Amino acid sequence: MTAAIARERLVAVQFHPEKSSTNGLKILANFVEQVQKLALVS
Repeated sequence: MTAAIARERLVAVQFHPEKSSTNGLKILANFVEQVQKLALVS
């Protein structure tokens, strides 16, 4: 289960990829990539 919230420039997630194996780690990697892209734009 994933919980997420976003407000203005704040994004927070609760995520347990160790329980999701390969797919969970891919989701987490995609999230980190998107946050990094947003940080470069801001």
